[in-house]
Amino acid sequence: MSAEEELRFGDDSSELYYQHSDIGVSYSGLAKWLELGANYRLVLEKKNKDWLYTNTPHLNATFKTDLFGRINLSDRNRLEYRDREKADDSWRYSNKFTVKAPFEIKNFDFEAYVADEIFLDFDIGEFNKNRLSPGICFKLTKNLSLDVYYMWELDKKSKHWLNYNILGTQIKLSF
Repeated sequence: MSAEEELRFGDDSSELYYQHSDIGVSYSGLAKWLELGANYRLVLEKKNKDWLYTNTPHLNATFKTDLFGRINLSDRNRLEYRDREKADDSWRYSNKFTVKAPFEIKNFDFEAYVADEIFLDFDIGEFNKNRLSPGICFKLTKNLSLDVYYMWELDKKSKHWLNYNILGTQIKLSF
């Protein structure tokens, strides 16, 4: 079981414009290279000074392996239904490929990573978003971690690609 809270800051890191809360369950007993999960996410996003919500239940299938016993590769496939305030509901698929490497400095453990995530909107039938994210994940306790990352997001709006630079944090509780 897991719960996470993610915050994103924009406008030169001076303004909170996005947050989500996500809770779910996952199962990895079928094979050590496969994890299946079901989650619910509540997204709050600031649009024109108003906070709008999106209810997002999603299913996940993540394929995992290790290289050289230390470098972790994962490929998460997600199917989500987005119930959006002031917008049409939609179905979306995303694929997130992540490479993680663990580090330890004076008994302080952390992981550096790079992830790339692409999005396919089924309603319009095209890829309309890409996110590239390098970051560091600090393990605060056995079940609690803090993630700090930079995200470069390309988002297709009305046939034009918009470019976003995002500084984000994520707190994750797993048990």
